[in-house]
Amino acid sequence: MRSLVQAIVISAVTTWGANCYAASVAAPMGIEVGKTTCDQVEAKLNGTQGVSGNKDQSSWSKGTMFVLDKVDGFGVDGLQKMLIVCGPSNVTMLVEMTFNKGGMGNPAVQSTAHQLDSKYSPVRKNLPELADGSALWKAPNASIELQYAFMNFSFDVDYWSPGAEVSYKKWVTAQQKESAQKKTNQL
Repeated sequence: MRSLVQAIVISAVTTWGANCYAASVAAPMGIEVGKTTCDQVEAKLNGTQGVSGNKDQSSWSKGTMFVLDKVDGFGVDGLQKMLIVCGPSNVTMLVEMTFNKGGMGNPAVQSTAHQLDSKYSPVRKNLPELADGSALWKAPNASIELQYAFMNFSFDVDYWSPGAEVSYKKWVTAQQKESAQKKTNQL
């Protein structure tokens, strides 16, 4: 049976934790997901030394996307590349960051997950050393997903605006159906 002191401490920690998470808006590299426009992203990228890549149109979102293959200028250890996708309304829908896993035991994965735990509300976490892993956090403006394949040397952290991941998955499903139909028609 819990004592009154334990109950008060648990209540205080739970309340503090909820308030702590509520204040954390997802804004990787200062790009607030679901709010920052692609014009603002482009201005930020043009003003950052040591960052470069390509600007194109995203097939699934029908908006602008930036594929950054040189990201040293951000000064983030282990960051290998970034993908920033905007929707047709010119607002960011996805910021994907790819990191180096950091060797045996996935130290960079564990460190990144710990940092995300401290900023956002954890939803689920399965980060084994010897298998594929994923974790999910929620922020007021985004869902944040960390995922990796066991046999890969990198991992991704995806910041999705509300509805963006569903839109992307619908597009993938439609592409798969179209591909299957083409194969069927060829037979």
